[in-house]
Amino acid sequence: MFISSSGAFVAAVIGGIGLGGYPAVAIGGIIIALIYCGVGLLIKRSGTTWLDKLLPAAVIGPVVAVIGLNLATYLPTYFQVNGQYSLLGFGMGVLTMVIAACISHYGKGFIRNLPFLVSMLIVYGISCILTVFGVPLVNFAAFNDMHII
Repeated sequence: MFISSSGAFVAAVIGGIGLGGYPAVAIGGIIIALIYCGVGLLIKRSGTTWLDKLLPAAVIGPVVAVIGLNLATYLPTYFQVNGQYSLLGFGMGVLTMVIAACISHYGKGFIRNLPFLVSMLIVYGISCILTVFGVPLVNFAAFNDMHII
């Protein structure tokens, strides 16, 4: 769980941007995705008993708690709209949380395994629709500054 946490990659992404820019971060992401696939195949073939012995709950629990506490400092930035705090941004954040909880509890099949991704996509779609109708939630001008290799 803590290896796939986004908090595990913050320092690597910041370092990659500083050393080689966005191409370095993209290449690093591809490499780590391949490593994840290899580890996933290894676990699928050999089972999880060895992993449960290597990383018991007494080890995983505190590590996850520390990661969560470290990421809590970023929480206020999740409620910003174009860099400024707003009640609308807070509402969208709460809506994301409620949708994720509902998917996790009521979801069926494969979708139930992806509550965060699905809820973010749904709320991003709502944000895009609101932006088209004049509520500035998505700064589309930022896409003009993106430089693709």
